[in-house]
Amino acid sequence: MVVVNYAAMTSMIKTLKVFRTETVLVERERAQELYTVASFYSAKVLAELPLAVGLTGLMGVTTYFLSHPEPLAECLLHPRYLVFTSLLGLQWQVGSTMGVALGVMLPSVDMALEIGKMLTMVMIIFGGLYFDVETLPSALRWLPAASPVKRAWEALVVNEFQGIVFGALTGRAPPPPAVPVP
Repeated sequence: MVVVNYAAMTSMIKTLKVFRTETVLVERERAQELYTVASFYSAKVLAELPLAVGLTGLMGVTTYFLSHPEPLAECLLHPRYLVFTSLLGLQWQVGSTMGVALGVMLPSVDMALEIGKMLTMVMIIFGGLYFDVETLPSALRWLPAASPVKRAWEALVVNEFQGIVFGALTGRAPPPPAVPVP
């Protein structure tokens, strides 16, 4: 969960700090009809891709290697590692997109940073790790489904445990039937 939160929060804050300074330039160039919003956003994503891949790759190597007993070479070539780092990269893009959206909607960097931190905390709290969705008031039950942190966490868990069959850990009692992870 920590790596998911790190990817979302870091990219959002980085984008917010830079985007507000770019806004003046972008508005002036858009007034001259030099490019469209879609081309600006696409270029921005492509320009930031090496940073996103580099940071999430470094974070992915570190956390994946530390949590798996295999040698580093085996970890890096494992398909689950590639999915793991790809999911972190997607979460980075989600945070960056939120940063752009907040930067466009709000009048100042300070306000955007505070609202961004608040939204990230709400996504983390309603990410499904801290309480059962059934205990929420009915008016708030939509929040976990809308949390990108929850979706990223679920995808990482499925990636890690898919195909593994869990059985009884002790031989004292008759083991319950094995439960496959979908």
